[in-house]
Parts: sequence; structure tokens; C-alpha cells
Amino acid sequence: MVSKDKIIKSTIGAVIGVAAVAGMAGAANNSQPQQTIAPVVQPVTYSDCRTEEIPFETQYEGETGQYGYTETIKQQGVAGSKKICKPSKPGYEDKVEVITQPVNHVIVRTPKPAPQPVQQQSHYRVGAICRDGWQSHATGRGACSHHGGVSEWLYE
Repeated sequence: MVSKDKIIKSTIGAVIGVAAVAGMAGAANNSQPQQTIAPVVQPVTYSDCRTEEIPFETQYEGETGQYGYTETIKQQGVAGSKKICKPSKPGYEDKVEVITQPVNHVIVRTPKPAPQPVQQQSHYRVGAICRDGWQSHATGRGACSHHGGVSEWLYE
């Protein structure tokens, strides 16, 4: 029969041996760099989108001139549009995507010419030619009243 002391000693020796072998294996593994597993990063997604208008700009061509100007529309402006989406994570900017570019409104300015001097007529009326051909010496209201009205005034 084997004594209890021998069994206990052999059991303890076996445990110590296993621990030593495990320690050496652990030491061998520690000499190599350990690989760390990176955490899985969820990508940023964009949702809650809205569409906004991009206003067009107005461009002017030509000069205004000393006596004013007239304006003509060369190209009608058209507003553009853009889609704006919110990020799923804080700290990120909104995603902006231009759908259509705006078209500029173009106005051509043409200077007005200098005003022409008004031709001055004679200083006073001396009569009238009536619509029926009659000539009257009347110079005011009522001239040619029985002849269909005044066709032309006569001046000196």
C-alpha cells in the first residue's frame, strides 16, 4: 500500500510541474507583441433630409448713362436647390448636396440719349384751319365750332 504522505507529495509535485510548464508557456507568449482587437466603429449615416432653395444672383451689364437708362432682361434667373441631411452622430457637420445650380438673372442697361431740344413754335396763334377747310381768325376756344373743330392752328 502506498502511504498518504507519498500520494500528497506526488500530487503537489505534479501541480507544481504543471504550473511551471504553464508559466514558461506564458513567458514565451509574452515575448511576442500582443494583438489588440480594435473596437468596431459604426459609420456615420445621414438622414432627416430637407431641400432648400439656392437664390440666384442678379448681374447688370452696360452703363447707366448721364440721362438715365432702360433695362432689358437678357436672361431670366432661376433658383437652384440643395439637399441637406443631418448626421447620425454628434460632432459631424450636415451633409450638403447641390441638386441644381442657380442660373444668374442678367439685366442689360442701355443709356438713354440726351434729350432733344424742343422746337419752339411761333409766339402766338393767329388763326386756325377748320376740319371742313374753312379758315378762321379765331385763336381761342370755340374757333371752328360750327365747322367740325380745329384741324390745325396757325402761328405767326
